[in-house]
Amino acid sequence: MHPIMNEYKEVETCIECSAKTGENVVDLFNFAQTAVLFPTLVLFDPVAQKLKAEAVRALQRIFKLCDKDKDDLLNDEELNEFQNRCFGAPLQKDELDRVKAVVEESAPDGIKDGGLTVFGFLFLHHLFIQKGKMETTWTVLREFGYSDELTLEQSFLCPPLNVEPDQTVELNEQGIKFFTSLFQAVAKKKNVLDLTDLSKMFETSPEGNPWTKAEYTVVNSLQNMDEEKFINLWHMTTSQNYKTTLKYLAYLGFPGDQTDAVEISRGKKQEMKRKRLNRKVLQVFAFGSPGAGKSALLERIADFKSPLSETYSPTTSKKVAVNSFSTDKEEKTLVLVEFGNANEKSVLNTTEEMETCDLACLVFNVNDANSVEYAQRTHKLIKQNHESLPCVFIGTRKDSQGSAGKASAMVDYCKANELPEPVILSLLESPETAVVSMLNAVLAPYAGGGGGESSGWALKLGIGGVVVVGLGAAAWWFFGRKSKSGGGF
Repeated sequence: MHPIMNEYKEVETCIECSAKTGENVVDLFNFAQTAVLFPTLVLFDPVAQKLKAEAVRALQRIFKLCDKDKDDLLNDEELNEFQNRCFGAPLQKDELDRVKAVVEESAPDGIKDGGLTVFGFLFLHHLFIQKGKMETTWTVLREFGYSDELTLEQSFLCPPLNVEPDQTVELNEQGIKFFTSLFQAVAKKKNVLDLTDLSKMFETSPEGNPWTKAEYTVVNSLQNMDEEKFINLWHMTTSQNYKTTLKYLAYLGFPGDQTDAVEISRGKKQEMKRKRLNRKVLQVFAFGSPGAGKSALLERIADFKSPLSETYSPTTSKKVAVNSFSTDKEEKTLVLVEFGNANEKSVLNTTEEMETCDLACLVFNVNDANSVEYAQRTHKLIKQNHESLPCVFIGTRKDSQGSAGKASAMVDYCKANELPEPVILSLLESPETAVVSMLNAVLAPYAGGGGGESSGWALKLGIGGVVVVGLGAAAWWFFGRKSKSGGGF
């Protein structure tokens, strides 16, 4: 080693050359290019002779992403997937054995049960850098989206997607398959996830759990989450901000371009013209006076069996709930959004926000004349600014004294405005009729076009007795147990 390199550990290469004779000139340029393209000091501390903390964190994250079965080891199959992704060629069995032998000889903790541990993975990269093969580690880092500063590139996290205002973005089959395999890898034989499992799942995300740090309150429970509820939450996340889903696809290791996991719907005007609703996810905005029961509606639709809070707490910020409903023809996912009364007027007057809405759900307390009037005023405002938006009225507190007269007045209002008859719910009822009314209202404009025709569908909400609910000309069959929980709307 050159004396200069002995004295100054930060010097990567020292070479003597001559412009006159041409000695080592080519090597000089090669070394200079390598130093720029694959900087060592970003990854390695030459004084301490170890990987820097930022490099360790990045490589640990990459290890976790490559550990598909989440057993904290990279088996031969996972190592070859990693090798293929980064370098375009697999390793032969004897090559894999030689690599593991090198690790086991110098770092015994790097191999366990025939697989490579995270310690062994870090050791290999430490070895590459020490041998002057920085390009190997940099190739890996860049393949997984890291910049020269060891931060994830914005272009990697959020690839461009051209979405028009009246279009929506949904997960496609490839995206659902990815999240399903992720669920199964973490849940294993339990078939459910709790908050601890979610914390482990999101270790590769610098932002942690997306549903505890969202800009809105997620109504659905994050405990004992089965596969369907997990996928529903990703449908909800995508409907609220598809860029969040793209970002988390990158954080969680989606192979390839994240835009391959989503699809852009046709514009709503095109769908209406074709009389065909291909979208699987439908967004419902809940409007109503304070205390009308919007939050209770979201809670109950998120989970038909969940007990509701008996104390009233006014909503001051956005809440979102989600559930899916399978029919004998297809599945639709309802995403229900409540904004808080202080924000409702602003939302109603924002064209961009309302463009994402498929249905306005006007919730009112049948025992409160002011609540009834508020719902009617909101409907008139919607018709004034968003004429083609379907609306349904949902009345709560059906069992309250004196409710019949006000409910009758709302029935007359709906008839006069050619709206579906309002659904009036008791505090103790499950919201089957509300769900049916919502789905019918959204799908009615597409009836007869071969997509979204509701007549004769069978809505399956689990296993149990059959509940027949008729609304107008459409009849929906529910295969689900009635909720017996206390509380309600």
